[in-house]
Amino acid sequence: MILHHPSPINKIPSGVKANFKTASKAALLVLFIFLFIYITGCGGNTITNEHTLQYIKIMPQTAEVRAGGKLNFAAVGIDQNGDELIISPVWECHEGKIDSAGIYLAPSSKTLDRISAFVGAKSGTSLISVTASSEASTIEIIPQLKYIAAGTTQQFQAQGRNSSGEIVPVAVTWECKAGKITQSGLYTAPIRAVENEAVSVKTLSVTSVMPFAINAAPPYKIFISPKTTSIKVSSGIKFDFYAYDIYGNAVTIFPTYSAKKGRIDNNGYYTSPAAAGTDEVQVIYNFIKDTTSIEILP
Repeated sequence: MILHHPSPINKIPSGVKANFKTASKAALLVLFIFLFIYITGCGGNTITNEHTLQYIKIMPQTAEVRAGGKLNFAAVGIDQNGDELIISPVWECHEGKIDSAGIYLAPSSKTLDRISAFVGAKSGTSLISVTASSEASTIEIIPQLKYIAAGTTQQFQAQGRNSSGEIVPVAVTWECKAGKITQSGLYTAPIRAVENEAVSVKTLSVTSVMPFAINAAPPYKIFISPKTTSIKVSSGIKFDFYAYDIYGNAVTIFPTYSAKKGRIDNNGYYTSPAAAGTDEVQVIYNFIKDTTSIEILP
């Protein structure tokens, strides 16, 4: 008689097998979650704790910008773990202007400005040094003149000032209407009188003009008229004069008249003496003179 012994490994019932598979899947899921938490935790971030904004950092923290210039600012939030957070702050400044994108426009004068970024009650600040602009907004011609004598020379200079009124270096181009001027500012007046002369100085963005008149040069010759004449005793005559500079330009002067025997005023009105004979009349201005002879008739 042959006896059949049962196998040392009994067959698992199908119901038990199904429960085992379900338990295995659950265990694997728990293990996966544990590993994920462990790995991300080692990376410095957490998914179990909420990110809390601690403070705001503005970049750049300090900066220097020219007056009237632009500068871009950015801001990030820092949480309790020191990690960066993306924020959309409200921007504010005191002297210049700043828009919602953090683009800052500096004021037109030298100053110290403060930039602030706000998210609720949290804020960050940055200090900005606004330096004077190096670009000239105005140019002054030195010296300021109303008149220049014909044929003379005059050295002009150009002085640039920025929007704050501070003196800044400036490279200019010189021009004039009637005379001549070098690019170093040395002006030579024409030899003739000119009423509407002007010197101008230019940069790429600024022009300055100084109008003036060209006066005749100082008197060089005086001529009395008439040059010779005859009048009766105790009578009168009017003398005139003409003055010219070295270039032949007529010059306006106020000379002095004198007579040896008769009388003459400074308007040129002469009265002869009561006796017949001769007389001499002289016109003089700054050691320049001319004379005329008079025959006095009975």
